[in-house]
Amino acid sequence: MPHEQPDKSEQEFGELISVYKARLEWITALWIFFAVTLLVSGAAIIAEHYFGAVCIIFAIPFLYLAWAEFVGRSDELRLYSKGFVYKTRSEVHRGRWADVEDLMFTTTRNYNYKVGVSASMEEAITHDLTAVIERNGSVINIKPGIVKGTEVIGAIKTFLKLEAADRRKDQPLN
Repeated sequence: MPHEQPDKSEQEFGELISVYKARLEWITALWIFFAVTLLVSGAAIIAEHYFGAVCIIFAIPFLYLAWAEFVGRSDELRLYSKGFVYKTRSEVHRGRWADVEDLMFTTTRNYNYKVGVSASMEEAITHDLTAVIERNGSVINIKPGIVKGTEVIGAIKTFLKLEAADRRKDQPLN
């Protein structure tokens, strides 16, 4: 959704390319289903047996898991031509593409692998981005499922094209 307006503090990152928000995962629906099933069963049975109370008690962890997933849905990643902004419920992380050293991705089997920015330009990475590692060693963890590697690599390629154009402008004509 590139038509969204960036915050004033984000204008230094250039043009907004795209905005990605956390998606509702199927596992959340499963937690809610189990919780509701246990709660309804427990309420129906509680009048006659103690088993109903056990059902209600077992529903509590499923409700917690569903709540934890819903809290994470507020995460948002904004990709700009010169950097990115990752907003969680409690923090805002900002980074410039020039400061990024490595990108971390995860496969469907939760195997994490790290790819250098220059190497990632040659690959078509379709796995979920899970972390951005900056040159100063800081790591920005990103919730899996928000953005695929291809989108991030596209934003970095846009940055590299802009940077190359700026260098050509600065070179004197002979």
